[in-house]
Amino acid sequence: MKARIHEALRRRHNIEDEGFTLIELLVVILIIAILAAVGIVALLSALDSGKKSAAKTTLRTAMSAVRSMQVGSGAEDFSGLTLLAMQTVEPDITWVLNPLAATAPTNSVGIGGNGTNIAVLNTRDSSGHCFYVLLNVSGPTGYASATVASDAACPAFPTITPPVVSTSDTFAASTWFNRQDVGWRAS
Repeated sequence: MKARIHEALRRRHNIEDEGFTLIELLVVILIIAILAAVGIVALLSALDSGKKSAAKTTLRTAMSAVRSMQVGSGAEDFSGLTLLAMQTVEPDITWVLNPLAATAPTNSVGIGGNGTNIAVLNTRDSSGHCFYVLLNVSGPTGYASATVASDAACPAFPTITPPVVSTSDTFAASTWFNRQDVGWRAS
């Protein structure tokens, strides 16, 4: 009888050892938490990158619309650049006068410039990254970007006098660059 009890206890003990210990479960939970933290950071980075890309695409579309309006009007300058003209050429963009308010829809483009040989377009993403393009009849196209608070307006910035476009590959705020990949590096 004693032998049978010992044998039954031994069998039960072997069966119970097949589960997980508390330490093993805690280690698995810790690993899952670390992977989730890394995944969340990657997701937020991808979302920010997507917002920037959408704003840049809107600005590229706006540039094409301005050039189309310029060619369509037969003007050699930007004298026909008005909100009404731009709304007619590209109705999918919300055209506003600079500066671009923080509450402007994400497909908004601000229009500025001197009305003749210089046009400045800007847009922003919802994270506060402002992107600019300087269209110059007598000079190269310039690109710039800036970061403002997410609830702040994008100023009509960088300054357009003088419209000097840098050929440097080193990004600096308040500078026009001749390449999009340099000028549109928002931090």
